[in-house]
Formats: sequence, C-alpha cells, structure tokens
Amino acid sequence: TGISQSVAGKAAGQHGMNYIWTLDKKSSMRTYIELGVQGIVTNRVDLAKTLAISMGLKLATPSSSIPVATASLPSPNKCDCDYHKGGCTISWPAPSLKACKCKYKGAWTCGGSLVSCDVSRPKCYRPDESKEACQLGGGDCDAY
Repeated sequence: TGISQSVAGKAAGQHGMNYIWTLDKKSSMRTYIELGVQGIVTNRVDLAKTLAISMGLKLATPSSSIPVATASLPSPNKCDCDYHKGGCTISWPAPSLKACKCKYKGAWTCGGSLVSCDVSRPKCYRPDESKEACQLGGGDCDAY
C-alpha cells in the first residue's frame, strides 16, 4: 500500500515522518499506527490521545520537532496523488521512465499508481508534479 511504501521511505531516510489524515475510527487509527505512521490528523483528538497512551506511544508537544530527511532521492518505485477541489494532482512524482496515474478513490482522496510512459515525451525522463506529467499517466488530472 501507499502507507507501507511511505513507512519504508522513512526507514530509508527519505523523509522525516509519516502522517495520515482524517482518521476518526479507533480501529483505523490502530491499524495505521501498527503499520508505522508517526502522526494522525483527526477530528477525534481525545480518541487518538487515549489510543496512543494505551499503546505506550510518546505524544508530540508544541515544541516537538520533525526529523530531517537524510536522503535526497525519492523512492524509486512509487508515486502518489492528492485530492484538491475538482480532482487529483501529483504529490509524489514517478521515477524516470514511468508515469503516475492519479485516481480519485472517493471521500476526497486520490491515489497514484505507476504506469509505463511514452518515451517520446520529455516528461517521461523527468517526471514532476506538473499537469503535463499527470496527463502522461492518463488518470484524473482535473485539479490542475
């Protein structure tokens, strides 16, 4: 899953922390904590706090810092997309010679999957977060 890939990226030093947002069910919070996320954004703060304490986790304070990433290259085998009003945008570009196909998953959430790209297009060699790169993947690019 995307979360598993993100947790692997943290372990490789590619970023500082993994957060998941808009979790409001205790069972979902527990599942993602067990997968390795370090932060949850929720409408049910008391529930998240109670769960974290029951699992023996350290709670962040206003002075807590986010660790700095130690790697400068993205994970080579993933991409991701975020929801914005109207559709999806690329939030994590595909690696070279791949494209990111964004898909609306429902509930204001998008995801990305790697697909082959047209090597005659320059963006195939240097994908980024642009609309052109998104269109190369052939998915939902309606939020650009």
